[in-house]
Amino acid sequence: MEVAENGAAALDRLTLRRPAIIISDVVMPVMDGYEFCRRVKAVPDFSNIPVILFIGLTEPQDIFKGLESGADYYNGKPRPTWCWPTSCGMATCRLNQSR
Repeated sequence: MEVAENGAAALDRLTLRRPAIIISDVVMPVMDGYEFCRRVKAVPDFSNIPVILFIGLTEPQDIFKGLESGADYYNGKPRPTWCWPTSCGMATCRLNQSR
């Protein structure tokens, strides 16, 4: 598992090590999760990596913004850690169905 302080740092790390899945907060300094997700999905080599966004904002427009950014799955916070495998599985299934 790799951890980055913000979206810009995470993008830099993607070139060093390709993850199987990306889990990102939306509210981050330097580059928010929406922009990070858009940039990941814009790079052909990374576009098929499932991205799960976590955020405390749960208004419909926030959820739509997350999905419009290219996220494969969107979770509100707080979310118990026991739910994470389900979220990862759903994001992976969604990606496999789109292939």
